[in-house]
Amino acid sequence: MKRSFALALLGLVLLVRPLGAIELFQDFDSGSLDVAASTIDGDNVYLVGRRTWTNSIRKNNYRWVYFKASGVENLQPRFDISAASFLGNLRDHRYLYSYDQAQWHYFDHCYLEGGRYRFENYQPFTQDEIYVAYSLPYPLSRTHQHVAAIAQSPYVHPTLSGDGNLVVGQSPGGIDDLGRTIAPNDLYGFKIADPDASGEKARVLLASGNHPCETPGNHALEGMIDFLLGDAPEAVALRQLAEFYVYPQMNPDGRIAGYYRSTVENPDKDYNRYWHDPTALADMTAVRNAMILDTDGEVDYLFDFHSMFGPWSRPAYFEAIPGDADSPFALALAELEPGIRQSLSDGHPGMLRIWGQSAAGLSAEHAYTPEFGCHPGVLEQRLDEMGTNYARALYCALVAELDRIPGDATGDGLVDQADAQRLASNWGQGNAAWAMGDFDSDAIVGPRDASILAAHWGYEVPVPEPATAGQLLLALPLALLLRRRR
Repeated sequence: MKRSFALALLGLVLLVRPLGAIELFQDFDSGSLDVAASTIDGDNVYLVGRRTWTNSIRKNNYRWVYFKASGVENLQPRFDISAASFLGNLRDHRYLYSYDQAQWHYFDHCYLEGGRYRFENYQPFTQDEIYVAYSLPYPLSRTHQHVAAIAQSPYVHPTLSGDGNLVVGQSPGGIDDLGRTIAPNDLYGFKIADPDASGEKARVLLASGNHPCETPGNHALEGMIDFLLGDAPEAVALRQLAEFYVYPQMNPDGRIAGYYRSTVENPDKDYNRYWHDPTALADMTAVRNAMILDTDGEVDYLFDFHSMFGPWSRPAYFEAIPGDADSPFALALAELEPGIRQSLSDGHPGMLRIWGQSAAGLSAEHAYTPEFGCHPGVLEQRLDEMGTNYARALYCALVAELDRIPGDATGDGLVDQADAQRLASNWGQGNAAWAMGDFDSDAIVGPRDASILAAHWGYEVPVPEPATAGQLLLALPLALLLRRRR
């Protein structure tokens, strides 16, 4: 009896481990925490954010937090961090944790109290190690993995500045604020387009990673890329209507080092304030030159994906100059994502969006900075969905700029049985034209044309006289312009 009791007591001692055994780490891809200043006292883990803000006035503030804690199995620690030193709004925010850096969960209880932000779970952790993050991480390793995966697509091609591995340059690397050596990293750039589609195409530039800690922007861009490479009829049409020039991670050194807005090469410079200066930062200069060479210095649309840090009343918004407030794209996005708001601003001349619209940059006709909030409830699936809806809104905008609806072979402003019959009667024909059903402009009536017709089946636009359909499309709200006939 005594021996059994002793064994049971020993098992209990081994099960209930002391909180002093907890250790904190941030030395991994995109990790960020001032581990040396953080402390553990009883059941409280007091965290100190790493101060990598670029403005000297606010040098004592932090924003991005991402760390690992070991020794937490069967424990319920309470994490505590200064709210006053955070640059942003922690009201209603919820930190996340993960056992594997793949599946992320919100902490059960997150609250503000006495200038401190605290978060904890109602149940003990079930594994020895957890990862904790301010918002959904997107480490540099994920960029490498995603680029390697999509490189197999027949619709992904190297750009003029890139090589067979879709690399357009190298970051400079350097020594970060913790004294760690950050090796040079690949800078990626690639083109998405249907190689068999001929005719004039719009040029669209997609970019992300300007600010290293704004990780939801990378998730949304990944969702948009995956949609563009998929089989949805709208994606098929987009690959025929446009060429997409994609730069998925423009500041890899800053991301891997866990910086907030800057990069290892120059931690005192906001990365998104020097696009107009070709000598400011080596990695920026490499991407900047690639963009100009790849697009011949001219694009129709530019999207620079970012993230925001509050307020939490809205999950996302986009920045644009006032002239883009009522563009076909903006109207279409408002229909697809009613929660997204506009923030109209002329911006700083060194922002990618503003430089991209300048004659010295890319002469972009339309340029937007999508901002995706670190909002409770907005995890990977929702960010993917928002990225998809950016693609769908762009599809509506490009169709609005045509004088005809894709799939409308008869030119009567309606995609219906008459168009299907026209396409069927010309199936397999070479030297074909639009009126014969060649909607992808490859001079042959075939399966891609059928998919375009199917994507627009039932779309209706009255054709006015004497105005052209294109003039009507540009004048009508997008909600009315591409409606399905009932």
